[in-house]
Amino acid sequence: MNKDDIFNLFEDNSEEKKIQTVTIEEFLENSKIEVGVFQIGMFTKLISNHHVFHTKLKKFFEAEEVKYDFEQSKNAANFAVYHRAWFYINQIKVDNPSHIKAIKEFESTVLSKSLDSAIFYYEEREEYEKCAHLFKIKKLMKKS
Repeated sequence: MNKDDIFNLFEDNSEEKKIQTVTIEEFLENSKIEVGVFQIGMFTKLISNHHVFHTKLKKFFEAEEVKYDFEQSKNAANFAVYHRAWFYINQIKVDNPSHIKAIKEFESTVLSKSLDSAIFYYEEREEYEKCAHLFKIKKLMKKS
């Protein structure tokens, strides 16, 4: 079998099937999702998926009896996830009426757990300015 013929088995429809890419701003502009809801949603989704992933990963490696430094892996992942989540939640301004509305209308249990988790993460690292911002959002959420 000629290895060069393998790729000829697949048609090249690259012109027909171009993938359209859009920026977040273009996506939000063309959708009915408000910016505040999107930012809060990304924040909560990153943190909640992170916890689920590490729970499953730990169970998998325990079942497979593989040597694995769970804490080192979790610390590295925490750094990436919480800093990316901060990127989104930091864009929420507690004096912006549309952001206040988004906070009040977001599913409170999920948001509260994500805020608590992020506050705990940043408290351990003594990043209190981030904790203050997260706490303002939590306080505003509890008022509703």
